[in-house]
Amino acid sequence: MINETLKIIKNIFLKSFIFGIIIKILFPNIPNHQITIIIAVLIVLYDWKTSSILKLNKQKLGIKKSK
Repeated sequence: MINETLKIIKNIFLKSFIFGIIIKILFPNIPNHQITIIIAVLIVLYDWKTSSILKLNKQKLGIKKSK
């Protein structure tokens, strides 16, 4: 279960890194804090189908219930 959680976190990090590079290349004048907001919105929209963020939340809830 921990390996799956780490895999989800790694995928989210890689997506945000790639989105950040693409946005910085396409729009070099946008400040970094606005790029962070854009990346967050893009990740939520991108993960909506795969629902990996929802899976991560369910795993956290499962861990809390088991203790």
